[in-house]
Order: sequence, then C-alpha cells, then structure tokens
Amino acid sequence: MGIQRLQPVSGGTDWSKYVPYCLTQSEANIDKSKTLQVVNITGKGYLSLAALCLATVYNPRRISLTLKITIDGVVKHQAQTLGASDITGIIPLEFTSNDGTNRIGIKELATRSVAGYTAVKTYPVTDESFSIALVAQPIFFNQSLLIEITNNDHVYNQQYHFSFVGGLGT
Repeated sequence: MGIQRLQPVSGGTDWSKYVPYCLTQSEANIDKSKTLQVVNITGKGYLSLAALCLATVYNPRRISLTLKITIDGVVKHQAQTLGASDITGIIPLEFTSNDGTNRIGIKELATRSVAGYTAVKTYPVTDESFSIALVAQPIFFNQSLLIEITNNDHVYNQQYHFSFVGGLGT
C-alpha cells in the first residue's frame, strides 16, 4: 500500500496570486465637509476588512463620518459612524463578539482600543445607516476598489482611525 498522497482538487482560492496589502491610519485628520480617498486600487484583489472609527468629536453634537466602498464601479457599502468611537465598515466575522444583542464591539481597531458599538446589517449596506456589514469571507474585485471617507460636519475638522486588510492581484 505505502503512503498515499492527497490529489489536488479544483475550487478554492489560489492565494499565491495575491500579495497581502494592509493600511492603517491612526488619529488621522479630515477637514470639515471634505472627502478623502483612502484606498484607490485598479486591478484585481480582495477586501477582508475595511473599518472606520471616529476618534474625537470636537463639539457637543453627534457628528458622523461616512465610509463609502465602491467595488468594480458599484457602491457596496455606504454607512456612517454615529459619534466618537463608533465604527462602520466591512468586518470579518472573526472580529466580532456576541453578547446576545444585535450589536457588536471591536477591540484594537487601528492600533487603539475602542468601545464602538453599532448595528449589524447584511452585506451590502448602502443606506447610510449607522451600521457595519459582517462578511464570512473576503470580497473579491476584478477591476477596482475605491474607499472614501467623508466628514459630515460642516463646522469642525475630525480625527479618525481607519484600517484596511486585503490583497492585490499579481
């Protein structure tokens, strides 16, 4: 009999065709009423995590930031942070904890501990709600990925934390 080897099977992802790509912006500034392009990729790749947290609120109003994620020319995520330490984005399931409610907390986002809580929705989320989308696997793109952050405050600049984890096609 001897030793038998497993035969390769079709299906699955050939991860050798991708180079990991990560980006973290901690306590970055965004001017009032401005939109920043934080990720702009042309070509193939995948997105595992894109998360935005409003670091500070400089006034007593609850001011939000909007995270807009466009994949292959189609908006797939457009949601807001509710106030300081709130989070929005596309988050892998393994980053979440279940406390028996329809809310989650994420620790150590963008190299800093945050206590953000926000509603969980099904991907895609494009209603500009205060929410995140949970995904069980990476989201692949064939042509482009554009991620933008908008400061919805027309009076004050804001600080934010942003993290992106994904891969670029080779």
